Amino acid sequence: MKIAAQLYTTRDYQKDLEGFNDTIRRIKKIGYNAVHLSTIGDIPANEVKKVLDKYDMEVCVTHYPPDRIINDTQCVIEEHKLYNCGYVGLGQRIMTSKEDADAFLTEIIPAAKMIRDSGLKFVYHNHHHEFYRIGKNVTVMDYLLENTSPDVFGLLPDLYWLQCAGIDPKRFIEKNSNRIDVVPFKDMVAVFFYKPL
Repeated sequence: MKIAAQLYTTRDYQKDLEGFNDTIRRIKKIGYNAVHLSTIGDIPANEVKKVLDKYDMEVCVTHYPPDRIINDTQCVIEEHKLYNCGYVGLGQRIMTSKEDADAFLTEIIPAAKMIRDSGLKFVYHNHHHEFYRIGKNVTVMDYLLENTSPDVFGLLPDLYWLQCAGIDPKRFIEKNSNRIDVVPFKDMVAVFFYKPL
């Protein structure tokens, strides 16, 4: 098992090449040897790669915007191969209806197949809204999984957001283990509200 630092946490400090370099340097100094590449500034991929190599830092998975994955698929593939990263992660796509999910699948499946055919894997990062009900006992996530195959549509299950949505993370991972290779963790604080007697 490898543990990586999620760069979304440091997003305010990596908006340019100098900030990205300093961020990776500090993360390496803490003791991490891998990162989840996310929300960096508009830095050319070759410059990102130089910084990663400078600190001997691996990329375990990424967060890319849906528009880039859908409309610039080949370039996304090339960047991931440059980073030696096997997982193309989609950061977020809000869907609250069957129509939203259908539109998303129509757009993402051709890109996800290209990613698979290149030897990489597309993985979808959830938030809580994928667990909204869009039918009787059917959530957006249920619908996405029922209408995709594991070799094309992998998962990057965020345990915080699963818990936030009222989903048992352990059960979700066990049920969908054929789609999961990387798992994001972050802290959740339980807040209890009560009415005084």
